[in-house]
Amino acid sequence: MDNNKNLKDIVSSTNDWENEIYSNMLDALNPIDSISPTIASKSIDAIIDTISNSIQQTMKSINPFLSFAKEILSDFASQLSSIVEQIQIPNISEERKKELTVRFKTWGKYGWTLMPNTDITSFDSSPADLDDANRMAKSWCTRGDIEQLFEYLHDVKGVKKSDLKDAIFLYRSRQYKPCAMLLFSLLDAKLIRMQRNEDRDNRNRRSVGATAIKRIKDRVEREQNIDNKLFISLSYVNLFACLGVFFEDAKDFKKQPDLINRNFLQHGMLTRRVRKRDCVQLFLLYYNFLEFFEIINS
Repeated sequence: MDNNKNLKDIVSSTNDWENEIYSNMLDALNPIDSISPTIASKSIDAIIDTISNSIQQTMKSINPFLSFAKEILSDFASQLSSIVEQIQIPNISEERKKELTVRFKTWGKYGWTLMPNTDITSFDSSPADLDDANRMAKSWCTRGDIEQLFEYLHDVKGVKKSDLKDAIFLYRSRQYKPCAMLLFSLLDAKLIRMQRNEDRDNRNRRSVGATAIKRIKDRVEREQNIDNKLFISLSYVNLFACLGVFFEDAKDFKKQPDLINRNFLQHGMLTRRVRKRDCVQLFLLYYNFLEFFEIINS
């Protein structure tokens, strides 16, 4: 409260100056107004002298105000710095970090990554099972939320806009199977292009699917100090848990997956229909994948 009062005192003290400075500036500008009627009868040197004198008089009136303004800004910065220093940012215990990590990983295993218009508190409660996760996710997956997600996706760096536009069209047309196939292809393309020369196999080829994910995951762990950045760390475990499930090895296609799976879908081995929810999860995964790597590489 004292800091707020000091700031108000600084600002209110300018009131008396305003009238005085305004009056001085008008007086200083009067000689400029008088130039025009006499300009024809004066030599060039005389005109220059008159203008120069007028400018000097004007600056004499303005200078005190500039000095005072500088003083105000300096005091304001000092007061603001003092206020900021008094703000206490709570520390998160290691136990709490581990708890959040487990919850974010659990959400990822159930196919859910964060909606861009929510915060980490959306995953503060851990779902009991897959059905519970889907039920809880409905609260932040309304039609309006999905449309906003599409807007966010259009602005994300690295998005393939022509394919994204087609995927959104298919989603709105309720053509969920081709929509999901297209979204998987967008994720596949990113996983392939993100690999470096050292990631190539002994046949000098880049990996796809789960192997590509592992190579990129290992690189992130090796090159990025994510443990000291809570949100990045939580996003990381959530993102790669979700990628791991959606791109999980089909294991000879003997058992149908509980969640949408790239290998079952792209190889024509998925027996259940592709749902609207599957596409929402893939749109979210694509968005969070692009956002995560834009953040850590910036």
